[in-house]
Amino acid sequence: MKVSIAIPYHNTPQTAFFLARPLRSISPQTYKNYEVILTNEGPFARNHNAAIQKATGDIVQMLQMDDYLAHPEALQNIVDGFKEGVVWQISGCVHDNNGMMCNPHEPQWTDDIYTGNNRLGSVSTLSFRRENTLLFEEPLTWVVDTDLYYRFYLKYGLPYLNNHKNLAIDVRNDRLSHTLSDELKAKEVAYCTKKYGK
Repeated sequence: MKVSIAIPYHNTPQTAFFLARPLRSISPQTYKNYEVILTNEGPFARNHNAAIQKATGDIVQMLQMDDYLAHPEALQNIVDGFKEGVVWQISGCVHDNNGMMCNPHEPQWTDDIYTGNNRLGSVSTLSFRRENTLLFEEPLTWVVDTDLYYRFYLKYGLPYLNNHKNLAIDVRNDRLSHTLSDELKAKEVAYCTKKYGK
């Protein structure tokens, strides 16, 4: 089973520093059947969709440029999670606060996830079978991940919750989610609530 590790990135003064970290986390992986896809093709949803669409593997593993695989067994754990009938899965994670590992997280499903009530995790915790690909909706930003998770749920059922802490999630305060206005967040939540007839 081939894994496509999709790493959409964007240009910031720290791009080189942060992009090196996920790449360094890939080479020690014990599971070696993978490809790495780097894209820099515009806003969040478009860029992530471009990475997904370039994938050739059986499994697509999303990986934000400021996150990384937490240990050498991470890919193996993810592949092992794709037992028969599993279309998409969410991995557990730890959080990286300036190099200090904290707040280990096991994913949990919430029925109102489309509102942004996200207890699954960031996009980096997501993997899915390429043959069952769904794409991020443009131009959503605040609920772009939870909207995708909800659409996966509507089409394929609940995710497999892989409690192995396979990802390390950076928790710097300058992530995109920290820069969005309350007005935009409320607008997107209202949009998704209406879209799903809630």
